[in-house]
Amino acid sequence: MRFFISIVAVVCCLFCFTAAFAEKDPNSTLEIPANLGDLNKTKVIDNEPKYSGLGTTIYYNRPGIKATVYIYRMGIKIIPDGIESNVVQQAFDMAQADIREAARQGYFKLTSELTTSTTILDPETKLISALTASFSCQEKGEDLMSILYVFGRKNQIIKIRISSEIENEVFLHTLREDFLKGVVDWMK
Repeated sequence: MRFFISIVAVVCCLFCFTAAFAEKDPNSTLEIPANLGDLNKTKVIDNEPKYSGLGTTIYYNRPGIKATVYIYRMGIKIIPDGIESNVVQQAFDMAQADIREAARQGYFKLTSELTTSTTILDPETKLISALTASFSCQEKGEDLMSILYVFGRKNQIIKIRISSEIENEVFLHTLREDFLKGVVDWMK
């Protein structure tokens, strides 16, 4: 009997340990990590019941920096990996339009125009290219630098917005790079 109780206790501990680190995305095959770089997951929202096609939203943060990861399909059956497809380009265009619309509605004030480019999320491994749009804004009295990343991966559109305080940009740049390396590891 003691042996059986010990086995049950070990299994329960392992289950709790695993649950603390990852949970299943309700709308894809991805496991959602508890941490990406030094940012901690704070919230997961399943958007599908209310907004079909909008998938899952995951919030990560740490003092001075926050990241939001959107994993969605918009009802599209095939989403190629990378940034070359029309599907990903349209998602990127829509994301930029959404930023401008949110600013127009007063959610934040754009203090610089969106600057677009492409980047590689992990320059060391040269893995995962993303379309990017960066901009400065003022949100809730804070001056922020925000960067938007959009790419296709694992038959999903992945959109990430990372915002950090401008005054600590040098330090927060390292946190942003570590977060993106965590995304690359997650999406392998």
